[in-house]
Amino acid sequence: IKNTNESRVKAFNLDQFTALDKFKSDYLKAADENLICIPPVVRKVFVQKILLENNEQHFFKRIVSSAPEFKDNVFSFTDWISKILPSLKLWNVQFEKYCALGKIPDDEDNDYKKLYELYKEFLAQNNFYEPSYLDSNFKKNKKQIFIFYPEILEDFAEFQNILCAEENVTLVCISKNEQTGKCVFYNDARKEIRMLALRLRQLHLEKIDLRTVAVNVPDLENIRPYLERELSIYSVPFTVRAGVPYTKNCGGDIFQKIKDCASSNFSYDSVRSFLLDGYIPWKNFDLNERLVRVGNEKRCVCSYEEGKSINDIWLSSLDDGSAEKEFYLKIKDTVLQFENASSFQKLKFAWDNFKNKFVDEKKFNEERYKTTDKILGRIITDLNSLVSIEHDYLSKINYKLNSVFDFFINEINQKTYTPNEKKYGVNIFPYRLSVCADFEYQFVINATQRDISVPFRKLGFINDVEKRALLELNEKDASVDFIKLYCTKQRSLKNKQVFFSASKKTFSGSAIMHTALDSCEQPDEKVLEQFDFINNEKNDFKDGVISDRVFSEMQQKSFYKWKTIFASGDSSFMSDSLKNKINAELKDKGKNLNPERVKISQTELKSFFPCPRKFIFTKVLSLKEDSLDVDLIKNYEAGVLVHKMIELVCKKFQDKNGIYQGKIPVFNDEISVQIEQLVCSAFEEAKLHAGFSRSMLALKIIESQKELICKNVFLFFRQFCALPDYSSKKGNKSFGGYFIEGVEFEKEVPCNSDLFDFFGKIDCVLLNPDEPDELFIIDYKTGSAPSIKDCIFNADSIPVLGDFQMASYVKLLENNQMKVCSAMFYKIKKDSADNFDVVQIISKLPSARSHNTDREGFEKTLSEFEIFAEYFYEKSSEFDFEPKNFQMDKEHGVNVYKDCMKCGLNSICRTSFNIARKEIL
Repeated sequence: IKNTNESRVKAFNLDQFTALDKFKSDYLKAADENLICIPPVVRKVFVQKILLENNEQHFFKRIVSSAPEFKDNVFSFTDWISKILPSLKLWNVQFEKYCALGKIPDDEDNDYKKLYELYKEFLAQNNFYEPSYLDSNFKKNKKQIFIFYPEILEDFAEFQNILCAEENVTLVCISKNEQTGKCVFYNDARKEIRMLALRLRQLHLEKIDLRTVAVNVPDLENIRPYLERELSIYSVPFTVRAGVPYTKNCGGDIFQKIKDCASSNFSYDSVRSFLLDGYIPWKNFDLNERLVRVGNEKRCVCSYEEGKSINDIWLSSLDDGSAEKEFYLKIKDTVLQFENASSFQKLKFAWDNFKNKFVDEKKFNEERYKTTDKILGRIITDLNSLVSIEHDYLSKINYKLNSVFDFFINEINQKTYTPNEKKYGVNIFPYRLSVCADFEYQFVINATQRDISVPFRKLGFINDVEKRALLELNEKDASVDFIKLYCTKQRSLKNKQVFFSASKKTFSGSAIMHTALDSCEQPDEKVLEQFDFINNEKNDFKDGVISDRVFSEMQQKSFYKWKTIFASGDSSFMSDSLKNKINAELKDKGKNLNPERVKISQTELKSFFPCPRKFIFTKVLSLKEDSLDVDLIKNYEAGVLVHKMIELVCKKFQDKNGIYQGKIPVFNDEISVQIEQLVCSAFEEAKLHAGFSRSMLALKIIESQKELICKNVFLFFRQFCALPDYSSKKGNKSFGGYFIEGVEFEKEVPCNSDLFDFFGKIDCVLLNPDEPDELFIIDYKTGSAPSIKDCIFNADSIPVLGDFQMASYVKLLENNQMKVCSAMFYKIKKDSADNFDVVQIISKLPSARSHNTDREGFEKTLSEFEIFAEYFYEKSSEFDFEPKNFQMDKEHGVNVYKDCMKCGLNSICRTSFNIARKEIL
């Protein structure tokens, strides 16, 4: 009591107050003093025992399904049935009245009756009692007992008759004349939370101690991230007075991760999640990471059945004698100790063993692990309690849990931990929790009809409306009582204020204000808006004027720091080491023709345009996403396998000393058999060069698909080796009888200015047997092919060359004697009609409909290609890799919305910001 003169009341000792649950256990006793109040854990054990018996005897017809497909999941009913057991006495009273009226029980009634009788028998046999099953058996004493606001106690009805019969028990109820409050109704939840933050800031400016302020939040679990974010942005100190589950985003989740490893037979995802748990202070985290890395490289996705046994993919893949394999065996042994524990005592032993082997307990003193230490301490305390219950009670019951570990995980999943945070600031509570607490200011947000309704359903497990009416089971809506209680504190105590707010558009959908509240306007909204420094900044950018609006100190410091860096124009990232790497990338292609000359390929140009910075990241630094996600076979690898198979078969055709004498055979029945054999042989060789070749499981999967893959490649060669058809509207796709000039053909030629060399590798180069000076370029595509408009320069439509591949290949191949007369992308993925399409860029017979061109029409593209290559050479020689603004240089500039949005490196290379619809570079 802060001000006894003002409130005119005196303080009570804290030990004179008690929670209702403790009060019931202390004062509602069985007549026989030898009986023990049944612990909740024992109640659940009884339920599991009954469910197991029902699997065999099928005495439940409705409340538990007896279907064979649900037999393995029957224990999922444990929590639900455990919750209804204390209410069955009340149900039985109503049920007997129901039967006395001549009503015939149905299967559901018979199930509840059977459950009630079995539970009573269990209680009697084991000397337990259920408090709600007692008749008038209140522990007599001389104390005056006051029960405050029984209207808001959900299970009070079960004990009301017993308590009301006692002379020394007084019920302090909510006045029926109390009025409800007023509520500000906003259009959306974001504004509601923003206005709350501004009002809290205003209270701080008025010298109000924020520790005397409470914010009550219905649906706190979903709203919490938005609320915390907004309060943090507006620099409002706060502390959340709400429990979080033992196993949610904290160290307590380690038990579920151990369970996942065991239940999935040590799948990669479960092992990775377990070993990379950052909440646990591991002894040797590097070894954890190494094991996961090896599992990623060898794609240990999951174990698999082979015959009647399960093949552990980790043991099959890890090298014998390696540290990783030895470590995995220790991990597996420890995990199985948890899974196979037959008692809580053995489960405790498994935890101690895990902790001794893998946990560095000294690190619990570090700040980052202190919360984990507290949560694990709570969990192990609960485990010790289960060990005690097991010793005192379960050992006397003739039943063993089906899975001790599953039971334990289910128990801790239902427990919450409320950190004892010593923070200064606004107190955030779940709705209802602080309704009777003494705070100067109470805020209730999200006060919608859906979210602050508090329905109390007597015997809530009865859902049938007609049956509830016959059993005289009436529902009570306690939401008005809670609203009245909040408002009672406002009127009964001086200077106490309560504020309700709600919004039409919430984070979970549209809503209406609770009908018990009266709508009102927020009179000081415009005043609060003036101090909204976040919106002030946005409005200043939008209006383009300098205003007198308020900005936070952090905003000012951040802006000046950015301005200093931006104005300096410092390019210190271009170090000597980086310059050496750039030179090495441009000159060293593994060729000995002229190692000191710069060599430019189409891949360099593709990575340089339109953003030179991408060239640094991808080609020089070889940056790639460091992901531990693993696919058994990546999306592109099947295509790469087929590509390699086609290459190997074509090399057989290219061999001038072989049976094909350097020519593509014309497809016929005899050649069909030969190609089929070549394809099968190519499959066996190609799979060993694929990215998945280190994975035993991936190889088994690919081998199981061998027939299908080989069939698709065979169909490709059936089309590829057919006689040419130049009359086809889609272009010629067949080259039977053509000579193969090169497969994976590497070439290096000087540019026109002789400043640098062009370098590249072409999938397949063919010669027309009738026109030996005509070259045909084929580039296989496992996915989508570049469009014709990207490959051909057109100054009238798109004055930028979008793809450099074909221009580069033509430049590499042509000399004075040889000319490219055809160049195409050949898709090696068949359509529904078993056809393989081509995208013909250069054609002997160009089609206006296809927008391709002949060799003469491709000359402009080659000239533009040279210009791009020379621009690349010039900028790279000067080590100038800064992106150009698209507005200033549309040919070489970066279009932020087109180029940056689709770039995979945009998360580490952000060059643009958008504020109030204006782009700032």
